[in-house]
Amino acid sequence: GPAAVCDAGGTNSALARRKKKGTVIMLHGWAQNARVFHKKTLKLAKKLCNAGYDVLYPEAPHVLPMKSTISIEGQPVEITIGGRKNARAWFTYNRNDPCDTAESQSGKKIEYVGLVDSLDLIAGVMQEFIGNDRRKEDDKREISALIGFSQGGTFAHILASLAVSARDRMTMAKKHEESDCTSMFGSIDGVICIGAFSAKHFSKEENKYHPSLDQIVTMKSLHVIGKSDTSVRPELSEDLSTLFDGSEIYEHEKGHIVPTNNA
Repeated sequence: GPAAVCDAGGTNSALARRKKKGTVIMLHGWAQNARVFHKKTLKLAKKLCNAGYDVLYPEAPHVLPMKSTISIEGQPVEITIGGRKNARAWFTYNRNDPCDTAESQSGKKIEYVGLVDSLDLIAGVMQEFIGNDRRKEDDKREISALIGFSQGGTFAHILASLAVSARDRMTMAKKHEESDCTSMFGSIDGVICIGAFSAKHFSKEENKYHPSLDQIVTMKSLHVIGKSDTSVRPELSEDLSTLFDGSEIYEHEKGHIVPTNNA
């Protein structure tokens, strides 16, 4: 399938069904992929596995092109974009140029192109690995958490918003009623956002997902902020933390990285 799901040993095999505390879903950053993020978070993944969690590395569905067309003195010029092959994104910010990130941190509400594909992908991953426990009582229900880096942390904000909405609806709905497509997100119980900014998506087209991104998210969250981050300004990560009820902040001296010293 489209999601590369790895355990902490780095394999792509299905994870063994064992008694566990829960599942952690690792959301890679802009222009990364599952394999790259797995390498960067290996220490953290091993600690989580040793603590009794399964660790999943889904891969964003959108491949960023290696070339982009820009306008120079009114003429279209094709340029080669640096970076890796198989650079992926959970969504892009410009329908005409997927590599254009100029508006991504502007604070304006913009359309996140391709977001629905990524939400479908994560719902599918959760259905496969967590879905069997959905009908259990709350004290036996499997929990899941998200760890998102950079755009993955912004994507985690969207998923957390949908998780709260799903739980609210599941509380109101009768247990025997069929749940909708977003109910799978209701098992998300916490998020860690690393070097991330708040999501400003608004949809131009009708779809099945309706995240309430301006509302406070009632969920445990940790926001990891690099004081020297030049890719995502620290104040933008702080702004994201204010959208979570009871959020905690961990600051480090470095830049746009996943810190490994206090994993």
